Amino acid sequence: MSIPIWDKQTGEVFLRNFDQGVIDTLGATPDASVPDDPCFALYIPGVSDPTNRVTVYMNNPEQIYKMKRFPLISILREDPTIALQRWMGVGQLEARYGVSGTGLVIGGVSGFTQYVSKPQATPFDFTYNITCMDRYERNVQPILLQVLKSFPHIGKLFVKDSLGLQRTYEARSEGSLTPLKENVDPVNRIVSYTVTVRVDGEMDLTSAISTSAVTGFDITTRPLKRTR
Repeated sequence: MSIPIWDKQTGEVFLRNFDQGVIDTLGATPDASVPDDPCFALYIPGVSDPTNRVTVYMNNPEQIYKMKRFPLISILREDPTIALQRWMGVGQLEARYGVSGTGLVIGGVSGFTQYVSKPQATPFDFTYNITCMDRYERNVQPILLQVLKSFPHIGKLFVKDSLGLQRTYEARSEGSLTPLKENVDPVNRIVSYTVTVRVDGEMDLTSAISTSAVTGFDITTRPLKRTR
């Protein structure tokens, strides 16, 4: 079974595009209030912070987990796994489109003299562990609820490619909600839950190819010779 072939130019997706897609799906936005600790922020009523602010860290690939300001959400991407069961085979195209400025009309049929063919992206499975942390159980549960609403057991992940075009991928939560409670001392108490999300993603690993189109035929005629 073939996949639809787009007739317009598409961008490329790689690891960072999916990482950003997870952050965007959560609803987090960049937070530059602490220059030495770049992160994202999400606002959820009911947490321990008086402004309802929840710090969101992307632990992989940057691993910028520095100040550990509670409450927080920690996102960890595990090793991507190639998913050949979703590969459509050699020769499958993702997009084929005409090069701008090469259009022409021959015999009432419009087309292009140059076309770009982009091979299908390589399918990969991405697994994200999203951990919600706060000081007390009553405060961490609103964070957990927000994560579960953003990533239901069967849902979608919206990812923007290098051209800003949006793609949609299947995403689903897996396993159980993993709880963790640490009582180092009464001050440094930590309560957390981890949600595991698997995404049926892909990565563009093959460059597009430009080819020339056939625009006509040159027919040469010669006089026939009489044979005995």
